[in-house]
This record gives sequence, C-alpha cells and structure tokens, in this order.
Amino acid sequence: PLNLPKELENLEQIETLATVVTGEHTYFFDSRPEADAYFDAIYQKNNPSIVTNSSRSQRRSFSVNEFNDNVFVYEHNYSTGRKLNITQGHHLRNLKLCNFNDIISSVTINTLYQNIYNNDKVIFYEHKDFKGKSISFTCEFNTSKCIYFNPPAGNYPYAYGLASSRAHRGYPKFRDLSFGLFNKWADKVSSIDVRVATISIVPPYPGSGGGNGSGGYGGGGGPMEEEIINYK
Repeated sequence: PLNLPKELENLEQIETLATVVTGEHTYFFDSRPEADAYFDAIYQKNNPSIVTNSSRSQRRSFSVNEFNDNVFVYEHNYSTGRKLNITQGHHLRNLKLCNFNDIISSVTINTLYQNIYNNDKVIFYEHKDFKGKSISFTCEFNTSKCIYFNPPAGNYPYAYGLASSRAHRGYPKFRDLSFGLFNKWADKVSSIDVRVATISIVPPYPGSGGGNGSGGYGGGGGPMEEEIINYK
C-alpha cells in the first residue's frame, strides 16, 4: 500500500477536485478556480508582458473546425481508436451529444491553441456542463516540464501555427492518471471546456440565451433546467 500524506488520503471524496498535470509534477486543488488562480499568478509574475489585452481577445468566437484541428481526443491509449470530431460547439458541454461520453483515453493539444501565457486552457470534466472533478495539462513557466508529442498525421487547415512549430502536449494514457489515489481518469470525461483568458468560449445550448460564461467565469449562458433535461 502507498504511504500517502494525510492530506492526500481522501482526494476521491473532493467532488470538485481539480488536477493539473505539467509532465514533471501533478498538482491537486479543491476546485478549478483555485487551480486557475495558482497558475495564473505564476505566469503573470514570470511573463507579465506576454499577457496583453490584444492577445487575450484573439479568439473570442468559437470555431468547431479550430477545435477539431487543435485538440485531438481519442477513444484508446496512445492516440488510437476513434477520434472526437464535434460538429456543433455546444456538444462539448455534454459529450453524449456526439457519442463520446465516458470513453476518452488519450489526448494531445496544440500548444499554440492552448497558450499558457495567455491563460488559454482546455479543461476536461468528469460530468456534463463542466461539473465534478476536472483535469488540465500545462507546462508551468518552464516549458521543459511538459509531455510533448509530434503533431498528428494529416492536413489540418484550421490548426494554429506552422506545422514545423506545432508542438502538442497532453497525456498518452489516461489510465495512468490515477496516481494510486482515486478512480482512474480513463473513460470518465463527460464535458470539455475551452477558455481564453479565463472566459469560456464554448457555445451555450441552442436557445439557452445569455453569454458563453461557465462555472463562474464570464457572464450568464448556462443552460436552463428544462434544457438540461432535454439533453440527457
């Protein structure tokens, strides 16, 4: 049995547990806002000139094509099996809508799409509508502390950056993301949030009204209760 520090013994019981994997280190927080605040403070301290208003507003609108060309989520380990390909952005709020609920086993993300210095994030959630436990992948300030992958084969016209500089980070085997502490992340993801400068740019459900904010970020935009029922 693992000889764990006392504060790590009951992680599974934290309903909003937020995990951040940097490649070299793994961090645990009680909630996603707490995790974001910690890493945002690190980036702004080390690179205050990089996070500018113009770069933060670069991608306010959500493009399905851009997501499919920059975030590669797979059914099996090591980028194999069926690949997630959404046709409507709001499907990311409930992966059941694109037949990809609870089957994700590996992921790679274009480093120019998820830019740590602009506070851009791709966050995976245990439940639909960005609820429950969450996990994200980053590099801290030192980009050497990151698991990198070669770009997936193929032509991706909506991918950010030149192919020669399009590095990807993520995780090749979600089944190894248990750390011996709580239920494994393989086959657990039910929604995916994409944020630019802490603002969710994932579209709301059709007809829900409001903005694209989620989980306390941005304004309005969460689906109404009757619409949640319709999308179960």
